[in-house]
Order: sequence, then structure tokens, then C-alpha cells
Amino acid sequence: MPAPELIALLDEHRVPYEILRHEPAASAQEIASRTHTSGDEVAKAVLVDVDGEPAVAVLPASHRIGIERLREGIGAAAVALLQGGAIASLGPLAQTGCIPPFGRLLGAQTILATALAESLKITFPAGSRTEAVRMRMRDYERVACPTLVNFSIPRR
Repeated sequence: MPAPELIALLDEHRVPYEILRHEPAASAQEIASRTHTSGDEVAKAVLVDVDGEPAVAVLPASHRIGIERLREGIGAAAVALLQGGAIASLGPLAQTGCIPPFGRLLGAQTILATALAESLKITFPAGSRTEAVRMRMRDYERVACPTLVNFSIPRR
């Protein structure tokens, strides 16, 4: 079942979206495979600490995060991957592999990689290992209000 908070957020903003049911997936790359979607259009949400505050870095499943590029791009003094207890403190939506790419659901900022923003559509975990959401990128950006930064690095 998709996370009720996510569905409420999308419905509140009256944006069209599609729920995709799939075999269990533990990563964004697996969601791409199971939904027959390019990894360039599937969002991977990575929890990071930006100058002591949590943030959700959203990038294509086919890329890896460039921490230094992210730090420079947002003008932060320090950026690091969020660890253990700090992740748990964000609540049940912060479950690895299931994180919807909306920082506001976790009380955090959303940072969107420009590489993903170039896509017409975005597919992302719906807060469960067996469901994803697909929607237009422009609608995602309207709801998420992300900061755009060129921080992702294509995997080879």
C-alpha cells in the first residue's frame, strides 16, 4: 500500500499520478527493472546531512551521488550521508529503498539533481517495496519545490 502521507500530498496538490505495482524491490535500480523504466527516470532518494540539517537528495537511479559536488552546489560548509539514528529519527518513511523523494514528508529540504530534472516523467518509491508512483516531472517539481543542483554522477 502506498504511504498515506504521500498520497495525501499528491491529492492535496491535485496532480495526476499513476501507482505501479511490482515485485518487491530494495533499490531504485530494482524499481527501474521491475517497472520497465529507464534508470534515468527513476528517482533515488538519498538522505544527507547539510550543515547539521537533514535533506533528501534526489537523483536518477542510474547515477551516484557526488557529495562534494552537492556541497559546492548548495553552498554548504559540510554535507555527509545521514547515518543510523539520524535516519530513524525521521520516521517510518525514511526506510532505505522506499523513500519517496519529497523532503517535506520528512521535515527536510529536497535537493533535485539536474540530470533527473531533465526527464519528462519521474518514477519513485511510494513508501513501500512493492509500489511506485509515476508522474510528470513538472508536477513533481511543483509539489516538491526542490532546489536544483548538478550533483549526480553517471555510473559507468
